[in-house]
Amino acid sequence: MLEVDIKKNFENFKLDAKFTNEEGILGILGASGSGKSLTLKAIAGIIKPDYGKIILNGRVLFDKDKKINVPTKDRKVAYLFQDYALFPNMTVYENIKTGFRGKNKNFEKIINKKLEELHIDHIKNKRPDMISGGEKQRTALARILVNEPEILLLDEPYSAIDGYLRWSIELEVRKIIEEYKIPTLFVSHDRDEIYRMCYDIVIMANGKSEPKKRTKELFQNPETMAAAELSGCKNFSEIEKIGENTYKAKAWNIDLNLEKNHKEKFIGIRGHDIEISKNKKEKNSYEVEILKEIEQTFNTCLIIRKKDGQGQMTVFLEKEKWKNLKNEKKLYFTLDEKNIMFLK
Repeated sequence: MLEVDIKKNFENFKLDAKFTNEEGILGILGASGSGKSLTLKAIAGIIKPDYGKIILNGRVLFDKDKKINVPTKDRKVAYLFQDYALFPNMTVYENIKTGFRGKNKNFEKIINKKLEELHIDHIKNKRPDMISGGEKQRTALARILVNEPEILLLDEPYSAIDGYLRWSIELEVRKIIEEYKIPTLFVSHDRDEIYRMCYDIVIMANGKSEPKKRTKELFQNPETMAAAELSGCKNFSEIEKIGENTYKAKAWNIDLNLEKNHKEKFIGIRGHDIEISKNKKEKNSYEVEILKEIEQTFNTCLIIRKKDGQGQMTVFLEKEKWKNLKNEKKLYFTLDEKNIMFLK
């Protein structure tokens, strides 16, 4: 089990990370510069926090109060860097050998086992410039797995791989993690990667971590603006109560009639949850003004607003549905309360 509760002050940035991970893959999702990689580096011992503690399987790796700061080489933490950090003048075999901490008489047996397990035995005598991106990644994984780490830290592991290869590499990495049964922290700014790879998720925003949640639960019901935005929502507005169960969505200048009272200050709604139709509904339905139409690979994106209104909203429709609606003289968009996210 990993327990993290740390703070560190930089010149123009404050890191405040608090979470636990017992097993499986924990995703850390955040925008660039949100503190994701800094958190991994603190766990690995590359940077030293100013306050707090880090505990791995009962071993204290860092404790400010007790003045404990275990060296990186003794933490049993495996860190896979974004660029893999392979030595260009060494073969795959030699690169893996550099991963050993201290002397090990059985290093040849261990290396050969990792070469076989990670399906890179056929390239063991090749240098990094002679192998593919996926092979480089497996080599880097083999190098850090030879020491039987207690936790694996993956920092944007697919950033150096071409998009069309990412899917197959992602499946391979997940299979490796499951086979080794090693708890893993997976850092990414790509919500789709996090959704596919991770059982649980922690949102990082402006250096601060939000409480851990099940990945599917967070995507279905984000509770904060940061979580909603990072999970793909594009439509947000501040709201103000103007009557009994009536709220003004300021960004779009529309009045919403809701069945429940809400204390949250913001709302969000996903583009595929906004209904476009030729008939006005009973509640929260408004004549639409189409500002822009964008044909995408598998759907149509519409930029809309309330007719003669303000602001804009992004809507995603099936191509066939939009084809059947676009020539109507008057259309309406509807915000169903069950699809509105009320956010802190």
